[in-house]
Amino acid sequence: MTTRGQLSQQEIDALLAGASGENGFGQASGENRPARSEAQPLDVAGLEHITRGSLPTLELVNERFRKHLVEGLAKLTGRQPEILPGELKVQKYSAFVAQLASPAHCSILSIRPLRGQALVVCEQALVFAIVDALFGGSGSLQPRWLGRDFSAMEQRVMQDLVALIADSCRLAWRGVLPLSLDLQRTESQAQFANITGAGERVLTSSFQIEIGELAGALHICLTHASLEPVRELLRPGLQGDDLEGDQRWSASLRRAVPALEVTLDARFAPLDATVAQLLAMKVGDFIGLDGERRVDATVDGVPLFECLYGTRNAKYAIRVVKSLGGP
Repeated sequence: MTTRGQLSQQEIDALLAGASGENGFGQASGENRPARSEAQPLDVAGLEHITRGSLPTLELVNERFRKHLVEGLAKLTGRQPEILPGELKVQKYSAFVAQLASPAHCSILSIRPLRGQALVVCEQALVFAIVDALFGGSGSLQPRWLGRDFSAMEQRVMQDLVALIADSCRLAWRGVLPLSLDLQRTESQAQFANITGAGERVLTSSFQIEIGELAGALHICLTHASLEPVRELLRPGLQGDDLEGDQRWSASLRRAVPALEVTLDARFAPLDATVAQLLAMKVGDFIGLDGERRVDATVDGVPLFECLYGTRNAKYAIRVVKSLGGP
């Protein structure tokens, strides 16, 4: 700048060149520069820290649940249903609720001893399929009133279905953790069945249930906080375990048990004595016993037989009168 605080002509030309996009060499300021790749959108809210290490065991539980539910629905409706398991997902609770159609039969269940609650969602099409099967429908008539509220009769039918689902869950988890599921309340709008915060992670299992030509989806939602205390029980090492039991091992065990040696104990008569009386005893003393004719023969303190005692071939003996431990 000049000493009087004014711009020189050279400085003015440099500023005008910068405003027009030219550099000092008469070229556009962006020329000969490496092209930048386009920025990709990043959804920070959608970032999830998903640990899939425990999912194999949960998939095994899901398969056991499917088998029990097939048996239960066949008994309930008198028809053989087909149940197709869906994907096991870890997602935000808000994302799970957003994908549900309304109205739907939503049941909130306690899952003791785990904390929190579980959400069981039956789509309206599934409700109509169950009702159609229970009342002798052909399974081919598609419902025409989707979107209406559930009737009192449909609500009553769904109580039986939810009880069946809870029992199937209990049987499926039996080899991992004994669960007690109890119905707390029901809703017809998923947004009112809040079991956790909208931003909290949940584990969801979906099943497509087909009865005849009618089909509907069943969704089961567990909060991540509920499963956190039992993470060790859901380690990948459990996925290879046969939770139903190895039948060959059981048969081998049954064959081996009869060859085990046990000690059969029969007390003819009890005698109460003090330590002083025991110390005062000497050779030749008699101990009088007033016992019952019948005695119990035990193994490790467990009564097995009711017996009579006496002598046989100059030896003390007992004779079994009846079995106390079953046939």
